[in-house]
Amino acid sequence: MNGHVETVLQSEAKVAAARSVCKIFSPTKDGTLTATGFRVGSRFIMTACHVTSRFLEGHQYAAEKFVVFNYKHESGFNEEDKFHLGKTVFSNLETDISVVELECDSRTLPPPLRLFCSPVSDRGFHLIGHSQGNIMETNFVDKICIDNREKAKLRNEMNEKSINYTGGRHCDCPPHDKIDNPHRFLFLCRFTKGGSGAPGVVLIGNKIYVTTVLLWGYPNWYFDPTMEEKKVNWPVGDCIQQGVNLKSLQEFMFLAYPDLSIDIFGDQPIP
Repeated sequence: MNGHVETVLQSEAKVAAARSVCKIFSPTKDGTLTATGFRVGSRFIMTACHVTSRFLEGHQYAAEKFVVFNYKHESGFNEEDKFHLGKTVFSNLETDISVVELECDSRTLPPPLRLFCSPVSDRGFHLIGHSQGNIMETNFVDKICIDNREKAKLRNEMNEKSINYTGGRHCDCPPHDKIDNPHRFLFLCRFTKGGSGAPGVVLIGNKIYVTTVLLWGYPNWYFDPTMEEKKVNWPVGDCIQQGVNLKSLQEFMFLAYPDLSIDIFGDQPIP
């Protein structure tokens, strides 16, 4: 039998979590960058570090750097769902995660996601985000690779195939954006560019937990616009995505900014 079955409670949990997810708009020299983020802590969003690093390209348009929550309709968005971005208060290359402050006004911010857990190889999760800059979508992920030995084996296999296929291009980007980065894990999903920063959520009991954040896709060159002709014959099924291990993220953040870590994750280690 085909198809994925879920309970109504699981469906309702996704809808509730989606209230905290936003589409990021930031101008760059090549146009407007779009990505995904989600509410955390008292006044922040979390997204991928490689997303916020491109904010610098559009610094002269700082007033236009904003996020939109509830972006569900092709016709556009409501102004009350739009919030400007302030400063980046945390960035970490090993985990490829950044935290950015929202510029608050008299409006109430959308609710933050406050519960977090580590990934489990046999427990799937739902990504919620804006892949390809689209309206908000969800994607169920059930194929997960957490074991470091398996990740290293997969990297060697893909690297050999990538080098042979492209005539020399490696599949990843040392030193941090490597398939076998110990602070990240691998999975298969349909989200791609624009989905970076999307939370992966899971319902445990009757509570919503964030179990990862979508970061990177491999082979890296497959997502390079200059490689469009080359990627035509590469099987899309051979592409792999990567998410952060939130336990590692919490440890890095607590060492650098303990108050911020407690604001976002609370004062207990992620289980």
